[in-house]
Amino acid sequence: MKLLSFTSVCVAAALILSCSRAQLNPEQSFWKWFKAHDDVLFNFEKDQERIFDQLGDEMHKLNPGLTFEFGPKENGRREFVISADGIRDAFPEVEALYCDGTLVASLEIHKISSPT
Repeated sequence: MKLLSFTSVCVAAALILSCSRAQLNPEQSFWKWFKAHDDVLFNFEKDQERIFDQLGDEMHKLNPGLTFEFGPKENGRREFVISADGIRDAFPEVEALYCDGTLVASLEIHKISSPT
């Protein structure tokens, strides 16, 4: 019985350690960065050019064809649109970003991956 308990503890510890070492995928890394800058992004008007350049740089790490758009503040929220800007090679990345999008309380996230 003691051997079984010791083995169980070792297996549990190995699982915990392996999970904590797991690397984020690129989309998760983007959303982690985004959440860390949520307040600045939500209030981008204070320094729009610099903030949009930073956000664009982060998105372009995933795919240079990605672009974005913010809607106006409404009831403490904004729309955030992720777009491929009509570039077919970027469509899968838009889908991946949208699907991996972490709920950001201040945003309503939308996607546009195909030309209209």
